[in-house]
Amino acid sequence: MMPRKFLRYFAPVMLMALLLSLGGCAANGELRANAKADNTVAVVGDYEIPYENLYFLAMNQIADMKAVYGEAVFDDPAKVAELKTFVAENLFSYTEAMILVGLDYGIDVEGGDLADEVQSSVDTMMQNQFENDRQAYIDMLNKGYMTDHYLRTYLAVSEYLTEDILQKMLTSGEIDNSDAHARELIYGENFTHVYQVFIDPTLSRLTDEQALARAEQLRAQVAATATEERMSAMRTAIQYSLAMDDGSGLYIARGEMDREFDAAAFALDENYGVSEVMALNGGYCFVMRAPLDDTYVSAHFEELKQKSYYVYLNQKAEAYINGATLEWTEFGAELDLLNLPVLEADGGEWVNTLIAALIIGAVVIVIALLVKFLPDKDKKKSKKKAKK
Repeated sequence: MMPRKFLRYFAPVMLMALLLSLGGCAANGELRANAKADNTVAVVGDYEIPYENLYFLAMNQIADMKAVYGEAVFDDPAKVAELKTFVAENLFSYTEAMILVGLDYGIDVEGGDLADEVQSSVDTMMQNQFENDRQAYIDMLNKGYMTDHYLRTYLAVSEYLTEDILQKMLTSGEIDNSDAHARELIYGENFTHVYQVFIDPTLSRLTDEQALARAEQLRAQVAATATEERMSAMRTAIQYSLAMDDGSGLYIARGEMDREFDAAAFALDENYGVSEVMALNGGYCFVMRAPLDDTYVSAHFEELKQKSYYVYLNQKAEAYINGATLEWTEFGAELDLLNLPVLEADGGEWVNTLIAALIIGAVVIVIALLVKFLPDKDKKKSKKKAKK
């Protein structure tokens, strides 16, 4: 049993350690958004879609449509209907489908090693991008209509979950990883080679409207060029672009990229076909299909072989998407997309503060009781000596 005298010295140390621990959690721990963030707006089977997903999707689409059509865009009932259709069709996305595929393999994005990896990514992001300024991180989330939980889920799926699932598929033998099969996939309909032009308004110091106009102009110039000269025109357009390109373009497997980019790239049936301009990742881009270069394929075969595994993964995700039937909850059905309740990324931080205060208070009370009621061996020894 720990003597009371030692508890008197040990208690402040315990409290200091606890406070430091709570301080560390507050620095980079999960942010609690408004209570509405977790409200279920729709279900697909047993999968519940939270309000934070709808808020991110709808608010960003509203911003994009206003940038393209002007602030008064939703005075047109047809544009309001277009917004509603977009949200309904994209609320159950590739991300949600991948979460369900992960669960099929016993991988939960909310816990275990994957959650630890996401926390490590957040720690790195906080240090490198925000210099551990928590408020700057909160401001970024609010500006992008995101919650901390939404961002963590996206990071889990995009950076870690796919690799974990692929590893399990390879281990179980679900993927034919022979060179011959990889070559068949690379030269098949589930692989393509494209060049990309991407205009980022922020990095290009353009307004959103100017960035869209530039992308449309460059796309029109490329598309108007004769087919045999289109590669040269595309390379010229790329000079005005922020897309990373070493001159080889992108060799992608179906399901590897963002779904909208993926759809645009694989919709081009003929070489040198040019897609329409699409809003993607905060900017505007278009792609042109090009023939596969045998020399490039040979030199980068192992890299492309790894990419080919995404074909298998995409088939599983697409199965969930194609079989999805979205059912609105009462809460979701009553929402007005043009007047959504605002989500604040730190809207629930007071809960963390309250919990921390309660924990500290409980520890203080327990230590006080221990100090008061535990027998003091030093005093007993003194009394025994006095009797003698």
